[in-house]
Amino acid sequence: MKKILVIDDEVAIRDLIELVPRRENDVVQTAENGKIALQLLDAVLYHIMVTSLKTALNYG
Repeated sequence: MKKILVIDDEVAIRDLIELVPRRENDVVQTAENGKIALQLLDAVLYHIMVTSLKTALNYG
C-alpha cells in the first residue's frame, strides 16, 4: 500500500487523479495549495507526490 499526496488547486483534477490509486487500495490525501501540502508533508512520509506546477508556483 502506497501513500500518495495529490496537490492541485482544482478540486475536479484532485478527484480525478485519486480515483485509480484508491482502486488499488493505496492511501491518497489531497491538498488544494502548497501551505496545506507542507503541513501534510510534515506529518506523513509519502511514496508519491503529484502536483501541478501552477499550484506549486503560486505558493513559492
